[in-house]
Amino acid sequence: MAKKPDITTIASGYYSRQALNNNFESLRDKFDNTLSLDGSTPNAMGADLDMNSNDILNAQTVNTESLKINGTLVGVGDLSAAGATLSSISHTGDGSTVAFSTGYQAFIEDNTQVYIDGVYQNKAGYSISGTTLTFSEAPPLNSAIEIVVARTLDFGADDAANVNYNQGDTGSVNRTVLTKLQETVSVKDFGAVGDGSTDDTTAIQAAMDAMSDGRALYFPKGRYVVSSTLNCTREHFRMFGESAPSQNGQNQQEGSVLEFSQTATQGIIFDDDQAVSTNSTRRIGIENMGFVGSTTSAILQFNDAPQINIENVFVDNQTTGAGRGINFTRCFLVSTKNLFVFKSANERAVDSIGIRLTLDDPQLAGIYNFQSTTVRGWGTGLKVEGSYTVGGDQRWQSFNWHGSQTKSNSIGMDLVGNIQSGTITGNYFEGDISSSLRMSQGVENFLVAGNFFNSEATSGQINVGLSASTNEGFVRNITMLSNNHTNIDNRGVYIRANDTFASGIKVENCYFEEKSGATSTIGISVGGNPTTTRIQSCSFGTIDTKISNDENALYIDDVDGHFIRAVNVETITGPLTLTADSPRIQSIDCDPTDRTVVLPAKSVSQGKEFLITNTGSSNDLIVKDSTEATTVVTITGGNSALVWNDGTDDYGKVL
Repeated sequence: MAKKPDITTIASGYYSRQALNNNFESLRDKFDNTLSLDGSTPNAMGADLDMNSNDILNAQTVNTESLKINGTLVGVGDLSAAGATLSSISHTGDGSTVAFSTGYQAFIEDNTQVYIDGVYQNKAGYSISGTTLTFSEAPPLNSAIEIVVARTLDFGADDAANVNYNQGDTGSVNRTVLTKLQETVSVKDFGAVGDGSTDDTTAIQAAMDAMSDGRALYFPKGRYVVSSTLNCTREHFRMFGESAPSQNGQNQQEGSVLEFSQTATQGIIFDDDQAVSTNSTRRIGIENMGFVGSTTSAILQFNDAPQINIENVFVDNQTTGAGRGINFTRCFLVSTKNLFVFKSANERAVDSIGIRLTLDDPQLAGIYNFQSTTVRGWGTGLKVEGSYTVGGDQRWQSFNWHGSQTKSNSIGMDLVGNIQSGTITGNYFEGDISSSLRMSQGVENFLVAGNFFNSEATSGQINVGLSASTNEGFVRNITMLSNNHTNIDNRGVYIRANDTFASGIKVENCYFEEKSGATSTIGISVGGNPTTTRIQSCSFGTIDTKISNDENALYIDDVDGHFIRAVNVETITGPLTLTADSPRIQSIDCDPTDRTVVLPAKSVSQGKEFLITNTGSSNDLIVKDSTEATTVVTITGGNSALVWNDGTDDYGKVL
């Protein structure tokens, strides 16, 4: 047996080449001198053994049509397997350059192979970032560098339809990759970038146009610049992203945001040019999105879209002019939750409107439900309007505003449409405005309860009814219950009507507190000629004028159901004796001395109540029973007291 060949230990990297070739030569010499069929003639094989060129010339040719890698058939010609294509990129070393292009993004970077002059390089000798490979030492001058990349495949629809996908959990079934990928369409499928600088208008419009009815369009996290108005003409359409809007709108960079430049007069118009009807099934949905810009009109415009759902959305019109946040025109069945509508320029232009609802079709009836909605920075926060027709069919069926907030400069909420019913509950109103809430022209059957009014309203925090010059419409059956009115600088509640167009107005269990330093505050002001107005169990804090009767207009039901004049405004110069038919509200000035008010006999006034206000400033009203022997209550200047009897005894309580 011949001596074993001498084998040198091989180190990794380019400089192991010489040692490798020396080993090959040693092996060749031993084969040449010893290998034969009978031991007499060395190297009697049918072909040469060329170890230095790494070729075994008599090896069988591999059939690539049947070759498998990890059980996956290798494609003919491109050596594709396991979802990747093997591509080779060649470079020539210059002795100093360490960074070279891989040509492609690696499918799996660990499967990238690197050779220098045919020698495989250990992965510790280089690193890969994106499409750049960097050696720890520069390859030698004129060395042949080969980079083999397992790159991603470009799947078209035909390819994706031939690849199966299984979710993997128990009970899951095989589907094609095509059906899986088509479940959600992304704007990035159409070339949108969302980097905050690239104009994505064309890509987003193409995506909207491509959507068949009922499909959803996804906006991955990013800021998408839009330079002109987008138009969505789909009958059924949903768009969604990843935003998590905050109340102050400061996290706009964190989610999916469309940013409209000043060249866009509007943001998005949703309109399929089809007539809308109350039995329409058309629907629009927007979820987890942000919309900002400086459009001169509305950021979001909905036309003839009956079913609209908006959830976790913020809208910010940053124009310094009028502008709009959202316009709903001829729409019904609208629902919002966690909606934020801002005008961050915060100029609160008088003619700007955060949310505007317009109805001009007599065949429609709108139902709107707003929940957890914030409207800030606008002249008018929300406005509901429509052509009013006496006795006609045109009306909003229901308007509901719950757990929300408005901060405006003109009117917080202006209800001037023909609204059949509604609720305004658990909300916060703020602002230096004319009215926090104004209701007129066809508003009826409303509950306004549990709200907090913190505004310096010049025309009343709640302004209910019609001005003396307005004859159209009506306001009726309005109940104001358990509201808190603070910071009043004019009126808390202003009830007014021309003729009999306001009726059934109730103010119960409400609290009124004037602004510090205010001098002309009125808790509740009543004017015109409203009917069946009730004021009950209200507290007025330090307000001097609790209830004002501008035109002796306050009426109240008596125990027999008859309407009687309920207010007497008088300056007395001597004792005032009341009868069972006297007005229930007495506004009395007794200055410059203390005066006595004598109650009617108990036998004829059982169950009667009198609200007595001392409008003087320095002297007392002393309320006595019918015998004048017992003082029931003493009312100091500027205060009021409620006085009543049970048929046996008289009672009085200073409010």
